Amino acid sequence: MTTIIAFNFLAFVYIATAYVVIYRASSRPCVRKSVRRRTKQWRQDNRTMQKKILCLGERHVLVSLLFVMIVVLAYVKLYIS
Repeated sequence: MTTIIAFNFLAFVYIATAYVVIYRASSRPCVRKSVRRRTKQWRQDNRTMQKKILCLGERHVLVSLLFVMIVVLAYVKLYIS
């Protein structure tokens, strides 16, 4: 059981780090510095992308917490029996 929880934690940290990297990368325009202009449309697209990334991150956290709770409850149930 401990290996399952450890593996889940490592996967959670890896995916959370990926979300942070994607979130930060989405706040930068994908053009050269000499051409870089933050237009109104770019800002709107950026906000939309960041909202989607945050939504994915929140879902991942909730699913991970539910998984950990189920594993812990199963472990406790087996330990008590």
